[in-house]
Amino acid sequence: MKIITVATDLNNFFLRKFLVPSCEYFGFDLVILYAKAPWESHRMKDKLLIPYLKQLNSNELILFTDAYDTMMLNNAHRLMELYSQLEGSFIFSSETNCFPEPDLSTVYHKIKNNDNNNYLNSGGFICRSNHILKILSNPSLNAKKILEPFGFKNDIIDHYDKRYGWSNQYYWTLKYFSMYPEIEIDTDSRLFLTTGTPLDLFKESYGEYTQYQEQSNLYKKEKNRLRNMMASLKEKNVVHLHFFNTVSNHIFREFYLTNSFPKWIYEILDSKKIIERAEVIEF
Repeated sequence: MKIITVATDLNNFFLRKFLVPSCEYFGFDLVILYAKAPWESHRMKDKLLIPYLKQLNSNELILFTDAYDTMMLNNAHRLMELYSQLEGSFIFSSETNCFPEPDLSTVYHKIKNNDNNNYLNSGGFICRSNHILKILSNPSLNAKKILEPFGFKNDIIDHYDKRYGWSNQYYWTLKYFSMYPEIEIDTDSRLFLTTGTPLDLFKESYGEYTQYQEQSNLYKKEKNRLRNMMASLKEKNVVHLHFFNTVSNHIFREFYLTNSFPKWIYEILDSKKIIERAEVIEF
């Protein structure tokens, strides 16, 4: 089993202080696919996966994670225990926002009862390498063909692929729609946990945050929410934590620098692992 991420900056604070040491603490093999070429879009994550996965045993279990806003919270035994309990062989993390196209929420609800309003998040997924390669061998997008059988129509559906072609979350969302239940989502956040801010709140208050930073209402509200989440995190016994978006990153940096995390989190992050000792593969 391997933990794989894609990075363009090996000195990123969260990569060095969170993901790398947490993988070391729990004994995971972390592979960093280092993209030295100009970053074109988030679809590059999938593009860089392909040549690396072709080198692996076809049955190798892969947990892919974003690089700059994640950490591991549990060991391989717990990961395998949860993976075996979840439905489906290709499992994605979930989030509260239907991103990048909120209107697609109607399709999610037609596929399965989605009481938790949890939607696919591409910042964490787990699957066997041969299965990932099989899907990525078809990188094309065709939203209209995939969405219309669900009764989804609007005036701009023909433009979705061009509008969202930069987003690997959009790509994997369409794959989920067309391949469910072969592809599943961890809607109960048993293996993967995301901390994302509700999109409506983020859009409404982000301007204030950019002006007032730590003194903004959004920052204060999110800081309180995330503090409470961290306080109960150990009880959840999840494996992977994803604290995405600018505000969450800001708050997690503050928590780290002001010793505001629970003690057990610092025990994980206290590893002396340095990034130069991780497996770094340049592309």
